[in-house]
Amino acid sequence: MFEGNSFISFPGIEGAVQQLKLAIRFMVQKSGNMLLLYNGQRRYPKQGDFISLAIVGGKVVFMFNLGSGPGVVRSSRNITVGMWHTVLVERVLDRSSLTLDSDPTVTAFSPCCLKGLNLALDLFIGGVENFTAIDTRKVGVETGLVGCISAVSVDDREINLIKSNLKLRDIKQCTECLLPCEIKPCLNNATCLPIGKTAYVCSCAQGYTGRHCEFTMVGPEKNKTCLNNGIPFPSSDRTCACRLGYGGERCESCKYSCTVGKSKTIAAFLYPEIHQVHHMYWITSVGEVTTFSHIDYALHGDIEF
Repeated sequence: MFEGNSFISFPGIEGAVQQLKLAIRFMVQKSGNMLLLYNGQRRYPKQGDFISLAIVGGKVVFMFNLGSGPGVVRSSRNITVGMWHTVLVERVLDRSSLTLDSDPTVTAFSPCCLKGLNLALDLFIGGVENFTAIDTRKVGVETGLVGCISAVSVDDREINLIKSNLKLRDIKQCTECLLPCEIKPCLNNATCLPIGKTAYVCSCAQGYTGRHCEFTMVGPEKNKTCLNNGIPFPSSDRTCACRLGYGGERCESCKYSCTVGKSKTIAAFLYPEIHQVHHMYWITSVGEVTTFSHIDYALHGDIEF
């Protein structure tokens, strides 16, 4: 449980320059303005990029500053004290969206004209170590969360709140979390099986997979977690670990070295020239025969692969 001056810190978010996805499940135990999450760029409170997620005026507010002033997106309704809520935030360049529980998604843009987000400092959850180190006037809060947080994920990768933190202060067991299945973590009609007082496992209904049964099974018979011989649920927190040549969350996309029938495209790449004339080269292997091919074309718009 977070008591207003509590916090947990983690290594700062990486790879957020162009896009970012956050999800957090929380419950507040009193009304008021309070911080849920913060990650900044510089140690000077009024300088640098930052993101913050907070409760302000009863609403969930996500703020993101790319260097040209903060963009602000607010939930369409107030949260309820004593009730578990889930918030999903997605940002692409200067556009951000926020979804509270199953409410309609709301969107907002940051001021013109910067689009990259740079985060160099630690990620703080439930509060910060020192509120004088952030611009509380912009963020709109001066205290941390009074309540509980059961799950946080960044770019679909769940953070281990217990084992992977750098620092923590005044964190206690949240009594409302003693029976983990009461927060209904399992999705799509799955059955939650408690393990002791602090853990659980989801028994998925037919056709679903994943830690929380959040993914549908794939493949011709809808009985696979990963396509193209991918390994499900590796230690990297990805859904699938893909074999060489394949990518995507479920190894569904061919990047290179992918077999199609009896032929295999070993490599393909583009080489741009001046005057919008491009060359495309690829190498194809059929049995023991390998061929090198290319085409020249003029680019007149976007090409998708």
